[in-house]
Amino acid sequence: MNKRSLSKFVAAQISDSKRLFCQGILRFAFTALFLAPIPSMTVHAAENTANLTILGPDYPRAFFFRACESGPSNKRMTYEKWAAEFGRLSGIIGKCLDEEVLGRESNNPEWFSRFKRDYPNQVVLLHFNGNARDPLYKTEKYFSGHWIYRKATLIISDVPATSGETVIKVENVRDFHVGTGRYRTSNDDIALFGVTPDGKHDWNYCEQVQLISVDQNAST
Repeated sequence: MNKRSLSKFVAAQISDSKRLFCQGILRFAFTALFLAPIPSMTVHAAENTANLTILGPDYPRAFFFRACESGPSNKRMTYEKWAAEFGRLSGIIGKCLDEEVLGRESNNPEWFSRFKRDYPNQVVLLHFNGNARDPLYKTEKYFSGHWIYRKATLIISDVPATSGETVIKVENVRDFHVGTGRYRTSNDDIALFGVTPDGKHDWNYCEQVQLISVDQNAST
């Protein structure tokens, strides 16, 4: 992004995998989420999310979390046996890319896609690390719109076109967090992006920045 003075820009926090799991599972019905295309994988989007049992009225709403991801790389495991084991609930979530665990791209995309075709009423989710991933994995530039963001808030003061630390005043500062994560040492990742005349996200003008601190009283 070419830096310039920005007035009508929006700040949004990038969700890490755990927050995405907790906040997103009942709010969004993803059958698959992929940041880069995989030739061997076909993504099947749910046209009618009402057909997903995990979003229905019945309890318990449960699915398998990552226990399903090691089976496809086990040479002694067959797809039929694996699918029968993990088709008993309302869906699965696991890794299909190599950003953390090497070897997940070999068979997981094919098996997860086939599982979705065989169990169309179940949710099939990708577990993908944002911060905690191998820095050598897919180093080419990502498109800003590939990420999942929490609800954005409007920036109400100009952002100077300078490098280094910047104080940014926003409309609502309550959803920005510091000192989070397992060891309470992580801050939110933030994206600044433009808004089109019709009020939509303009990902062609986007910059990802690091949150250093939050001042609740000053809304910065």
